Amino acid sequence: MVHSCKKYFRIVLCWVFFLSIFSSVPFAAKADSKRPDVEALLVLDASISMNDSDPKKLGNEAMKMFVDMLSVDGDKLGAVAYTDKVIREKALLAVKDEQDKKDLKDFIDTLERGPYTDISVGLNEAIKILESSHTEGNIPLIILLADGNNSLNINAGRTEAKAKADLEKGIAAAKEKGFPVYTIGLNADGTLNKDVMVNLSNQTQGKFFTTNSSEDLPKIFSEIFADHGQVNVLPVGSFKSNGDFQEVKVNIPNDNVVEANISITSPNAVDVELMKPNGEKVALSSGNVVYSKSRAYSMVKLLSPEKGDWKLRVKGKKNDQVDINLIFNYDLSLTLGQLENKPYKQGDTIKVQAFLKNAGEDVSPELYKSMKSTLLITDLKTNQSSTIDMIPGDSSFDAAFTFQNENPHSFQVKAEGESFYRETEPITLNGDGAKEAAVLPAPKKKAAVKEDESSFPWLMAAAGVIGVIVLAALIIFLLRKIKGDTTPMMGQFSIEVRDNDTYDYESPQYRQLDRFSGKTNFFDVMGRRNDFQETRDIEIVRNGQGLMLINKSKSTIEKDGGLIDVNGKEPIYIGDRFTINLTEVSKTVEVEYTY
Repeated sequence: MVHSCKKYFRIVLCWVFFLSIFSSVPFAAKADSKRPDVEALLVLDASISMNDSDPKKLGNEAMKMFVDMLSVDGDKLGAVAYTDKVIREKALLAVKDEQDKKDLKDFIDTLERGPYTDISVGLNEAIKILESSHTEGNIPLIILLADGNNSLNINAGRTEAKAKADLEKGIAAAKEKGFPVYTIGLNADGTLNKDVMVNLSNQTQGKFFTTNSSEDLPKIFSEIFADHGQVNVLPVGSFKSNGDFQEVKVNIPNDNVVEANISITSPNAVDVELMKPNGEKVALSSGNVVYSKSRAYSMVKLLSPEKGDWKLRVKGKKNDQVDINLIFNYDLSLTLGQLENKPYKQGDTIKVQAFLKNAGEDVSPELYKSMKSTLLITDLKTNQSSTIDMIPGDSSFDAAFTFQNENPHSFQVKAEGESFYRETEPITLNGDGAKEAAVLPAPKKKAAVKEDESSFPWLMAAAGVIGVIVLAALIIFLLRKIKGDTTPMMGQFSIEVRDNDTYDYESPQYRQLDRFSGKTNFFDVMGRRNDFQETRDIEIVRNGQGLMLINKSKSTIEKDGGLIDVNGKEPIYIGDRFTINLTEVSKTVEVEYTY
């Protein structure tokens, strides 16, 4: 009976698809107005040799400052600490609030150091994590901090040839996947293998940084954050502390700033006060101000700050060097206007426009006038390039270009302001490779439509589609009654298992849920591991666009600060996290439900 129903159900679906082709009407999908999220993997050389290169663990402090600069609106971050093997790692998790950032910074604080080092191990693990969790359209990057050459364990059979081959595989994979790798070389003892680090970053479209002192690491991490976000690091103040409060001005240039990150670095802790443009004193870590600090830095994050000159007052230890920098987060995007895709001849002139959008909305004319915009044109046959200064208007940057020949040309616009810049994707005219989204097809003459008896019977087709859909719904209902819900679950579980005796974490596991339909249990999701026997009674049921977690086990399940009691139910949606505290073994399972 079930087999027969499934057979007819597939036939019905084919008819629905067939008829929907004739009844479909073109439509424009609403563009996602939110800026792409950052997906960053921090990769740290945790070998003992770092004790000499970075005795104060300022690399860890710089990573924590990078965490604090991230937006709390969906940016993702993971971490890998390696020697000649992965020591600890943190899955790529979305940052939704300050507690998420605290969890990441606490993780960084727990990283220990061990013998040997093999760069390929850290790189390949980071790529594996990004591959399993990367969301199309987001901005991935890997930041790899190392202090020198490999130091391999020959007793384990590891050779330089094998390590080099694995590193080349990692570079090729990062390049293919579009994962840029920013490398930071600590050269404290002068033995840094610069060529390896430069090749790694150049091959993957990242950048290489080097320093002889770990004191420079917070600044380098700020530059990486700025470069990847197409913003500039703005120096706000640099002074020797006199032991009293010293004041600097922090200018918010426009109303399009989503977040303003004010970083304060000093050898010792500092005291901070903040005033709005109207002179009103602002309490730190309240309202739209988030304040965080660590041993080597303090961070003041202003959320949707008011335009104008804010005042920051900083008191450090007398004679300490205090450096203050400003980095903005913007939702601004720059796009090329539509261009007619037709053959262009010598002497033909085209008008090129570029548009700024703030979270998908138009920006003020003042922003256009405060920026410099340049049109870059490259003749793809001769490889010669030229630039044209674009004219800022009230709602666009404008320029005109006249073809000197019929060769294919690429067009790209770059707009620069004091605190940020944006670039469009290049498009090609008079050749292959044009970006369809930015190119307007040449107009065609419409054919006359003859309305006679031969016209397609749209009304009948629509009625047929409705009837078929009703029939399909009836069959679905019958199938579910016969066998239960057969619709595959959505998303995946990102799982980390912690040993509560040693506090060591297992490598993150990613369990796809689409192989389960309707209902399963956590024991099956985990591949029936013997130490997870008690999770047989943690049921997972498909629940609309999410899941329902039903706890019938002895385990304690925590979610959003509350407990799911025995026989308790809790809906789980994409982005939710929960923790399973096992009772039969001394282990804790941390789970995030992701796409």
